[in-house]
Amino acid sequence: FLENTSLSSLNISSFDTGNVTDMHHMFAGCSSLPRLDIRNFDTSQVTDMLRMFDSCESLPSLDLSRFNTEKVTDMMYMFVDCTGLTTLDLSSFNTSQVTTMYGMFYNCRSLTHLNLSSFDTGQVTDMYLMFHGCSSLTDLDLSSFDTSQVTTMAKMFEGCSSLTSLDLSNFDLSKASADYLIEHCYGLTQIKSPCNLSQKVELPFNQEHTYKWIGAVENIYLPMHSESRLLTRVETDPAT
Repeated sequence: FLENTSLSSLNISSFDTGNVTDMHHMFAGCSSLPRLDIRNFDTSQVTDMLRMFDSCESLPSLDLSRFNTEKVTDMMYMFVDCTGLTTLDLSSFNTSQVTTMYGMFYNCRSLTHLNLSSFDTGQVTDMYLMFHGCSSLTDLDLSSFDTSQVTTMAKMFEGCSSLTSLDLSNFDLSKASADYLIEHCYGLTQIKSPCNLSQKVELPFNQEHTYKWIGAVENIYLPMHSESRLLTRVETDPAT
C-alpha cells in the first residue's frame, strides 16, 4: 500500500500474515487513511517494521495490542510523521531483539500519551531522533530503558517542548553521543541526570524557568547564546 495517498478505507481482515517476515513501508504514505484495523495480523515471524506507518497522518489511533514483535530487529522511523496520532499504547511490545529505534516517533506532534512500559532496549544501539518533534507529550516514562549499548542518542528529545520534567537517571551514556539531546525542550524545569554521564549534555535555553538538574553536573553545559548568569539557575539535589 506504499504511497497510496488517496486511500480512505481498507479492509484487510482476511489477510493471513503468519509467514510474513518483512513489513517495512507497508502502509507508508497512506496519508488519507482515517482508520486501520490490523488486530488480526499475525506478526510472529516479522523481523522488519521499518517505516511501517510512515506518514499515516490521518490516523488518530492505532490498536497494536495483539502485535507479536519478539523477532523484530528494526523499528527505525516506524511511526514517523504520524502527525494525527494522539495516543499510542505499545505496552504489549516485545522489543528485546530490536537494534535500532532511530526516529521511531519522529514528528508525532499530536501524541499526548505514549506507553513504553514494556520496552526492553538492551540490544538497541541507535536512538537518534527517537522522540524528535513530539511537541505535545507532557510526560514520558522511560524507566524500563536500558541504554548501555546505545552509541547515539543525539537529538533524542529535541522539540519535546511540552515536557516539564525528564527522568534519565537510569540512562547510561558511557557509549552514546548525546549532542542536542534536549534541544528546544523549552518547558523542562527538572531533569534527573543520567547514571553515567561521560558525554556532554547541553541544557535548553529558556529565560523563563529555573532548571533543577538532579545528579552529576560535570558534563553539563549551557548554550553558547545564553547569558553567563544562567549558570546560577542550575541547581543540584544535595542528596545526590
